[in-house]
Amino acid sequence: MPSLSYIRIITGSPSTFYFLLLILPSYTVGLALEYEPDFALTTRKNYETINPEEEEAIQQNTEVIQSNTKLGHESNVKFDNDLKQNAGMLVRITPRMINYWTIELKRMFQKELENKELPEFSRTLMKLNVSILTPRIHNIILPRFSYKIQSNNTMEVILHGGSAQLLSSYRAVYRTIREGHLEANLSSFVINLKLKIATTFAGKLLLEDIVCGAEIRSIDIKLTPKLHELVDQGLRIELDETVSVVICEALEAFTSKFEERLNKLIRSPIVEIKVNDTVTHLLIDTTINNDITLTEDYFDFSLLGTPAVKKLESDVHLMKSPDDKVKMVYLYISESVLNIFLKQLTTFGDTTLQLHADPEFQKMLRLKCSDDEECMGDLLQDTELYVPDSGTLFSQMIIKIRSPLVASIRDNFALIDLHLTSFVTYKQEDIDVKVLEFEWLATIHVSNEYLNEHLAEKYEPMKNINTSLKVVNLVINNITPYVEMISNYGEHLLRLISQRKKLLEKLLTEQCSLAKTTSTFYKAIYYTASFRNGTLVIGTDLKWSPDLFYQFNI
Repeated sequence: MPSLSYIRIITGSPSTFYFLLLILPSYTVGLALEYEPDFALTTRKNYETINPEEEEAIQQNTEVIQSNTKLGHESNVKFDNDLKQNAGMLVRITPRMINYWTIELKRMFQKELENKELPEFSRTLMKLNVSILTPRIHNIILPRFSYKIQSNNTMEVILHGGSAQLLSSYRAVYRTIREGHLEANLSSFVINLKLKIATTFAGKLLLEDIVCGAEIRSIDIKLTPKLHELVDQGLRIELDETVSVVICEALEAFTSKFEERLNKLIRSPIVEIKVNDTVTHLLIDTTINNDITLTEDYFDFSLLGTPAVKKLESDVHLMKSPDDKVKMVYLYISESVLNIFLKQLTTFGDTTLQLHADPEFQKMLRLKCSDDEECMGDLLQDTELYVPDSGTLFSQMIIKIRSPLVASIRDNFALIDLHLTSFVTYKQEDIDVKVLEFEWLATIHVSNEYLNEHLAEKYEPMKNINTSLKVVNLVINNITPYVEMISNYGEHLLRLISQRKKLLEKLLTEQCSLAKTTSTFYKAIYYTASFRNGTLVIGTDLKWSPDLFYQFNI
């Protein structure tokens, strides 16, 4: 069956990508969606990370375990819709995502410290002028990671344990010059990093009030040739201070780079929408509205979400739940943002659906009706004017979107109001003659089951009745005949269409499939989706590609 006009959408933002992935294809036919990020990122938390073996197990667990938790059955769940300011969208990052990214960020930081040259220094110890020359850090094993959330959106990062080796040469001068090598084994690091997560006036993330403290609780020094033990003791104190300063400086620089990459990622993305040969751009507003919530269970970042060409017309409430912490990431999309986006999308091109290409609708368009089934021929006063059998061979029944789709999100389902226009033509000699034009007003019921069925890794269509789109209301009006019709043609037309409501539902279910991406940087897996009284909630896990971390290399 021919589809609607080809639509191609390109976005560079993961949060916008999740939004488009689930919303647009549910109501649009013939849509292709591509994700082309500059970088790809998120953040990370770990209640207590873990040695390398445990880290590997966590990563494998992230890739293979699919949660059976459903978002659709939430009658006993408490919701929180109190936001300090208007927000059209909200992104939630859970401990699973934080834990995953902690491992990767630790590897990046370890790579940055490996073979790092420390500043040279000289000290007078036991009357010896001892100089430590070209010291470098090697064989780093980073400490375990944990964090605490404090008041005022302040986060305390705690790194405890780990080890490293410091190699250098030394020169000791007192009457004579002694030269040799120094090897220091450093272990039991204690590093505390406090930072406040805030926003700038322009709505960008800001990591501020950074305070770092570090100490090394075990330093084993070996000088070759050996000097006095008190020299070793003095060097331990100096190395503790020097290495601690280097670690904190590196951590603060690393944090600043992280903030820069993160803001590049979440900047307001331009979505390119191509309908046939027409290209239009839509700006999605990812401005953070200063409503940031940090807890031990999740980090919430509320976004305006509204396309920049349109402002929210009413207060927006997003139905969050404390139980939304099973997946790596949750995206909350308000009904207002969805409808604003759908309104913009409708203006981008003329999309049509050719119902006459379906065999069942061809039967309805016949000029000669059977005794037991009505058809369009019953409505026409004179069917002899048209080419014989043109009802099945040459007739056309075209549907176009007349005005924007309107979504109403309820608990466990959404209602989509469609305002369509349609016309019917028959062949008269060599000319297509329009005989009838009318409008459709239809309401489509979209269930949680429909979303989750279509988001499954292996989609099996029509598995059960709840996974189909349903037409719950259908009205035919503004009928304009262009040829002579029978007196009650309006009632006959409504009956013809209504008798094929199930067929229309089937066609909608088959055609309105969810488009998915083949990004080289990540794969979204194990989706769940839910409608909650004005909010669409999307949860997903992510499988990251090594190419992503190369692109996001700090």
